[in-house]
Amino acid sequence: MLSAQGLQPLLQDIHRASLDRSLWHDVVTRLSAMSGGIWTQLFSYDAIADETAPLAVHGYDPDFLTSYVSHYGQQNAWAPGFAKSRPGSVISCDEMIDRDVLTRTEFYMDWVRPQENIMAGAGSIVMASPRRIVFLGGNIRLADQDRLERPWINTVGLIAPVIRHALEVDRMLSDLRTEGLFLRRFPVVEGSALLLLTHTRRVAYANPTAEAMIEEGSVLRQTENGRLRLTAPAADARLDTALAQARMGETFAGASFHVRISEHKSCEVRTLHLGDRAPDLLPFRDRSMWDMPLTAVVVAAGPKGLDVADLLRQHHGMTLAEADVVIALHAGKVSTEIAADRKVSTHTVRNQIKSALSKTDMRRQSDLTRLVERLRRSV
Repeated sequence: MLSAQGLQPLLQDIHRASLDRSLWHDVVTRLSAMSGGIWTQLFSYDAIADETAPLAVHGYDPDFLTSYVSHYGQQNAWAPGFAKSRPGSVISCDEMIDRDVLTRTEFYMDWVRPQENIMAGAGSIVMASPRRIVFLGGNIRLADQDRLERPWINTVGLIAPVIRHALEVDRMLSDLRTEGLFLRRFPVVEGSALLLLTHTRRVAYANPTAEAMIEEGSVLRQTENGRLRLTAPAADARLDTALAQARMGETFAGASFHVRISEHKSCEVRTLHLGDRAPDLLPFRDRSMWDMPLTAVVVAAGPKGLDVADLLRQHHGMTLAEADVVIALHAGKVSTEIAADRKVSTHTVRNQIKSALSKTDMRRQSDLTRLVERLRRSV
């Protein structure tokens, strides 16, 4: 096992790579040399797209690496056991799958054994989210297992948290670069959803707001094969046009349009085609997985994204219950219907209407319905 002092050059390389992603190849090269020539790899797996991509590797024959990405990554017999391990822990290849089972697979016969029988080794999931897994691993020749595997396991356990931190820094810098590009082109409101899409609608990047919006599903949704859709058909057709422009190479051409989510709620969508600038905007762990060009998409919050209930609460001081009752009046319902819908008494609904009238300095329910109509048109 390397000493803390012996790890310092490697740790410095990892910290530098968080700011200069071209240095990740230096990280895995140094890690291999310090560990006795272990074949090292940093890979990213997209769970929705079911695709694996190498971020940085050292020691593998380029032809075998190509065949792994194109075919054998889907056959990887270690993957199921690896995926079940706890992030940050280190698991050996023998713990991932029984060796007798491994040696009967196509993956072993055609990919592992021809590469000097690299069936030993270990790895760790250094980052994990519902969508993306990044793992660090090393393959060891079976003949070298007794000499190299235990020190390798110890080393990976020490550096995995440092690599995770470096990738998090890179992700934050990518967020800033993406937001900066939009700010130069559009007046992006704080809290907007930012995404990078391929021309086939695959999500190459989504900031936390966008991920939450996809999860919620009223504006954006993702199909089983990872394609992004706008829930409003007309807006989705506009997005199709924007992505077609990207396919034709119209760099920095963009579009802006509104999405009507419901009768009382809408938001604004803006697109910007990035051309060959896109790789600098993607987090390092994602950038090798996507074909260019990419299109940046922002779903804007702010006044165009507020619903009527929000405006009634913010500008007129209503409670959420009062706002909902007023909106129901606008929809043509009477007090008894509203009470039944809300499972409260008619007396409660009438009190809420009185309170809403008082807060808006209005006298009649018809005044409230006209107010809702004005607000509805504003969004």
